[in-house]
Amino acid sequence: MKKILVIFLTFFLSACWSSNENANTNSAQNPSSAKVKEVSTANKKLIPYTGNAKPLDTNPETNPNIKVIKPEKSEEEIRKQEEKAPDDSTFKARLDAEGYTGTRTFKSHPKLLKIEKKQNGKETSLKAYLKNGKVYDVSEEKIANFRTAAPINILIAIGVEKKPEPKKQVNQEKLNELSNRLIIKRPNK
Repeated sequence: MKKILVIFLTFFLSACWSSNENANTNSAQNPSSAKVKEVSTANKKLIPYTGNAKPLDTNPETNPNIKVIKPEKSEEEIRKQEEKAPDDSTFKARLDAEGYTGTRTFKSHPKLLKIEKKQNGKETSLKAYLKNGKVYDVSEEKIANFRTAAPINILIAIGVEKKPEPKKQVNQEKLNELSNRLIIKRPNK
């Protein structure tokens, strides 16, 4: 029985050994038929990619590591959001494909409706809209910050209002002299 077992093992091992040599010679001749093997380098095993790996699971319903956080405000609410500005006005800004648009709207000014700044690349325009329907181009040198500029300064910049004359300073010495002349002395009783 031992002889049969030894003969069988010898035959089996010699057959396996020769099939490995045939596989190695075939793979050298035809690389497309080569089998993927583990490669070990510096105590790390590298396993070549065979194309059978699963893609990352980015579905929040099936992946517990992903949490969807909904914004507190909808996109439309964010677009409509206005900030308070001086002189009973509001300011809102929008950034879209056309560029930046900032609009300051005056709620209770009798003449001025709004002032709008548009930037598209290197081009910048500043326009003032009046309640009577007229539109004026405004020079940025005349209005440094349209978000906080006083309405009278905007109207002066577009030429609708005239710059007020500065008040004359009263000379205190002359005022004292005039008041002394006007003092009427009363007789003592």
